[in-house]
Amino acid sequence: MTKADIVNILSEKDGLPKAHAQEIVQTIIDTLRKTLVAGKSVKVSGFGTFSIRRKAARIGRNPKT
Repeated sequence: MTKADIVNILSEKDGLPKAHAQEIVQTIIDTLRKTLVAGKSVKVSGFGTFSIRRKAARIGRNPKT
């Protein structure tokens, strides 16, 4: 599912103009992104919790060799 799909569903279900639905979806995504970059977690009840985890670097491998 893409952002455009979400916008289409939101505009069809609630009768919103697509431009307004797109603003709503973009605002939600921007808010989630800013919160995660700030080091906080985001909890969406009934869906899940999002957080950024730091992982140690690993050695890359070339499958051709």
